Amino acid sequence: MTDSNGKYATQADLIAEYGDTVIKQLADRDGDGVVDASVLKRVWARVDGEIDGYLAKAGYTPNTGDKKVPMLSGIAVDLAYAKLHTGKLSDLAKDRRDNAEQKLKDIARGTLKLGLPDDGKGAVSAPASLRTMGSVKKASIWKN
Repeated sequence: MTDSNGKYATQADLIAEYGDTVIKQLADRDGDGVVDASVLKRVWARVDGEIDGYLAKAGYTPNTGDKKVPMLSGIAVDLAYAKLHTGKLSDLAKDRRDNAEQKLKDIARGTLKLGLPDDGKGAVSAPASLRTMGSVKKASIWKN
């Protein structure tokens, strides 16, 4: 098995949050006792697309950098956990998914910031995993 990672979080992040046993139970579709990389690849693609859509609405576009934004990583992990369920969602999965989706809606509306550090001048030092599009003002405070 090779790790399957998304743009905003990794398989290791998912396992760290929910445990190896739980993730194997959810992502082992062929019954061989290991996580199926193809299952996680499909889940990460859906999660990445969902997050990208909300970020685009807020004026951000993802970059291919390797630094992760902690808030987005947590959102990605919780969405992936919910999407790995094939039947009825557990209360935990539903609550985490709903919370993650609410955060994304708040980011898109501009009422929730990504939690990036301020450089003391009002400018945000963004990791390479994000860059902005749209207004000159927004674009001028982000570093590529």
